[in-house]
Amino acid sequence: MISRGILNLLTILVLFVYPFVGYSSQLNVSNIVNNQDNYDQFNLHIPSSNWKIFDEQSKIGEIKDIRNVDFESSIEHDGAEWSTQFDAHNYYTPDEEDNYQLEINRFYLNYKNKKSGVRTKVGRQASSSTGVVGEIDGITLQIPLSSRFHIGASAGFPVSALEKHKIQDNKPFIVVNSKLPQLYNSVILKPYVAIQHLDGILNRQSIGLEFNFRKSGHSIYQMVDYNTQFNMVNLWLFQGQFRKSNNALYFMTLDYHRNPALELNNALMNETRVSSLKELSTVLSNREIIAQANNYSTKNYSATLGSSFPINSRLQIGADINRYDQVYNTFNSDELNDFEEHNYQNKLSTQLVASNLMGKKDTLSLEYEYTDAKYYDNSTILIRDQIELTGLYQLELEFRMDEGQRNDGELVLTTIPRAMLRCQCSKKLVGGLELGYESWNYSGNTQQDDESWLYTNVNFRLEI
Repeated sequence: MISRGILNLLTILVLFVYPFVGYSSQLNVSNIVNNQDNYDQFNLHIPSSNWKIFDEQSKIGEIKDIRNVDFESSIEHDGAEWSTQFDAHNYYTPDEEDNYQLEINRFYLNYKNKKSGVRTKVGRQASSSTGVVGEIDGITLQIPLSSRFHIGASAGFPVSALEKHKIQDNKPFIVVNSKLPQLYNSVILKPYVAIQHLDGILNRQSIGLEFNFRKSGHSIYQMVDYNTQFNMVNLWLFQGQFRKSNNALYFMTLDYHRNPALELNNALMNETRVSSLKELSTVLSNREIIAQANNYSTKNYSATLGSSFPINSRLQIGADINRYDQVYNTFNSDELNDFEEHNYQNKLSTQLVASNLMGKKDTLSLEYEYTDAKYYDNSTILIRDQIELTGLYQLELEFRMDEGQRNDGELVLTTIPRAMLRCQCSKKLVGGLELGYESWNYSGNTQQDDESWLYTNVNFRLEI
């Protein structure tokens, strides 16, 4: 039986020797290709202690030995650039030390031709084709037909956040998109068509448009996704910001989306008669399937309005308010009739940021946030100070305290102080040390016991 330490060592060696093995996630294509020299980079995150020191049951909890391994490399030759990235988490439980779970977040091979502008990426990735496409196992392609007109496509399988260890090959999809020429000043339009199947049946079909405008510190972004099977809007998003000459910033966000998104397989939720869409089509008509799927898709509304402006050269203040409302259908006891329920959340937050108060390169921020929700209310105070000690060392101190109350009468007070030291130990080696303490204190109508623990994390990044 191979020991845990040997397995970890083998994992590291494989990453060094075989950088092209793995999958990818949560990374924008625009952040991958750059004009720097060729590089290889290896990140290793090892918590030296993550146990609850005041809890007798701490050793039965989940422990992470090599929490994160991140490797990336890039090669450029004759106007072409090839790059790859690997990111994975390794988990194990002390009671089952042989039961390793290597969760591969992303792995891709990226190619860019600087002469033609063609880009393609293969593997697990965050698609850059359109905002409705998240993490995928597949391929993306972008081809410029002129300096302003681009076409692109994504094809593959969506990544399940809960089952990253497998590929959902029963959910193939394709998205075709384009970037139209700038019709007026800085206006950019990106229309797209998205089609997805499930077990051979058309599960989702939508058309959409992204609108982007940027000029002189002002920007407007709007996106709409319309499902042609349901004849309903699946998503509408508006984001706008306006910056004045004195650097005062005003912003607004309006968001409407269905969760889960409008898809036929929503009709299988709480369905006891059948287990697949193909079987459901023998029980219900297509119109009844659409109605049942729509019934299980929650409507979410949110609006945010805020601003920030400088008081002087060192101080800046900001505030924002947010309203969130969720509308969903629920069943009564006889499960024959449904009615609408609302779940709301109101949030107010303020921020004060101070720079160079101590005559050094430091940034002090104070934040307060109050949340009034249907089932709870919560207040948060956060104080953070970032200090550049020298050109090599940076120190960040943080103190956070949350006080919340649930509708059932439970009260909880959470206190989390921590300190993080970062070192540019050499030109290619960056190290970090984190020390923190976490305390949860319960009162009121509760059965919970108080908890507290001390933790430390050590990490480093090496560029080869």
